[in-house]
Amino acid sequence: MRPIPAKKHHWAAAVLVAFVAGNTLLSFRQIDVSEDQANMLAEVFKDQDPLLYPHDPIFAEAGRGAAWRARLPAWRGLLSSALRLVGSEEPLNAFRLIGAAALPVYLVFMYLLLYRQTHSTSSATLVAVISVAIFSIKRPYWGLGPIFAATPANVYLAAVPLLALLFLNSRKRWAVVGVFFLAGLAGNVHLPSAMNLVAVMLLALLALERLRPRAWAVAIVCLAAAAAGAAPALYYYELTFHAAGLEWPAISMPALRGVLQLGGINFLYPAALEHVLRWLPVAVVLAAPAAIILSRAGRYRVSDLPGWLWLLAAALLVALGLHGLSQLVGRLLGTRTPVIGFFDALRLAMLPLYVLFAQATVHLMRLTRRHRSWVRAGLGLLAAVYLGSSHNTRPLRHMVQDFIVDVAQEHSPATARPRDSADRELRLLARWADHHTPSDALFVADRPEIRPYGRRSLLCCQADVRYLYHFAPGRLSQWAWCLREQRALLKPTQSARADAAAIAAFVDAHWQRGGGLAAPTYLLIRAEAAPAPTDRLEEITPPGGIWGQYWRLFLVRPAGPATIPTLTTRPEDT
Repeated sequence: MRPIPAKKHHWAAAVLVAFVAGNTLLSFRQIDVSEDQANMLAEVFKDQDPLLYPHDPIFAEAGRGAAWRARLPAWRGLLSSALRLVGSEEPLNAFRLIGAAALPVYLVFMYLLLYRQTHSTSSATLVAVISVAIFSIKRPYWGLGPIFAATPANVYLAAVPLLALLFLNSRKRWAVVGVFFLAGLAGNVHLPSAMNLVAVMLLALLALERLRPRAWAVAIVCLAAAAAGAAPALYYYELTFHAAGLEWPAISMPALRGVLQLGGINFLYPAALEHVLRWLPVAVVLAAPAAIILSRAGRYRVSDLPGWLWLLAAALLVALGLHGLSQLVGRLLGTRTPVIGFFDALRLAMLPLYVLFAQATVHLMRLTRRHRSWVRAGLGLLAAVYLGSSHNTRPLRHMVQDFIVDVAQEHSPATARPRDSADRELRLLARWADHHTPSDALFVADRPEIRPYGRRSLLCCQADVRYLYHFAPGRLSQWAWCLREQRALLKPTQSARADAAAIAAFVDAHWQRGGGLAAPTYLLIRAEAAPAPTDRLEEITPPGGIWGQYWRLFLVRPAGPATIPTLTTRPEDT
């Protein structure tokens, strides 16, 4: 007789709640903010105070066509609301709050999907928990939990399991139109994610219906429904692109690859294959046992197998095929690739793999006649290893490492945690700059925290490429030159000190290109590369020694008579 899985939803709920609580606690051990998240915070602060960042090449712009308005108002509103709830003393708490809210939504939807597919609470719970695992901080990745994953794309991701379940349950009825509308509606938080999911579901729908004429009619209506749901986002981008003046400057493919690589988002072929190879081992870990076990399922039915296989194939087709087609169009036109977001659809291929893996665990238990407790223990161990090797548990691994170091070096614990000390010192320096440097000051630094924590302009950073690529592509070459020069100056060869004269010349060249008066300019550089003070570089003495071990701060004096004050103090600070 086929064993009937027991329904233990209350135990599943307890496990999911405990997992969310543990993940939220671990998020407070993560104090690093990604460059994208630093810019997201700066967007909110700029929205609240239009006078901020007056000399920032990205955030100084005003009006509807400003490049920093690249993200949708719904996301900025969500982040702004989170900031109001947690306060502005530690902006990173806003991402902790968003992550703590998105994770249970995702887990509940994933559990519902897996339970409908397996009718097993234990398998649904196990796979729902391990499905949050992230193994690469580089896009595209599937998963939630770490603080760096609190992004608009992953807020959308929380709804994907439910949308997939609704799609498979309604694909043979006109109710599927409503699913596409919901997919588009969720795209008002992150439109590229909606674009990819809609494309994947459309291809799967056509394949499942064998390209019948009725399927094409349904697909057209579904596409229109998705566009209707995403209408606010589409209208916003139409107005923003119109105000920015859509440009298609000529750029060679090698130059475009260089710019995207500099910005950390080189998804163009052949570099895209490196991302595929990074994703492939995780996919094989799930796909191989699922294929072996499900092929031996015998009389036991695999739920919605054609649907999941076509969704998997469609995700790969969008990520690799449509992405390649978009790159080809850009190459033929001699301009930038029109859409680089198709490649992010690669992460959608993980959902069918997790579902099929969950079904495989159930069939494994059904096929095992003896020693089922050993099988359960093996699955639990596999889940622990899988999740334990991911970025989700990195803070926990660091805690264990720090404990071991403290025990081994009982008399010198101060050497155990340099990884967080540099970030904390940088935050203290940035907060000091907020109160003691002129509001129009410009910082030359390789870390973007000065924008959200110091409320000061930044010359350039890696994450700025996302703004310029779509809204100001004509400035990409200038940005790339500036970032390359800045990196060469701030990160000289190993054991070398930065060249003070070259830094001063670099700053002078920036202000000369701008054609205006030079504003107060500060250099924020790592301590090991800091140059000796000169007549052009005056080192700022840290009050109370709050920085200096990892970071050094210099005032870059103008080439002419000294007209820039060393420090300023706000009236409320006196």
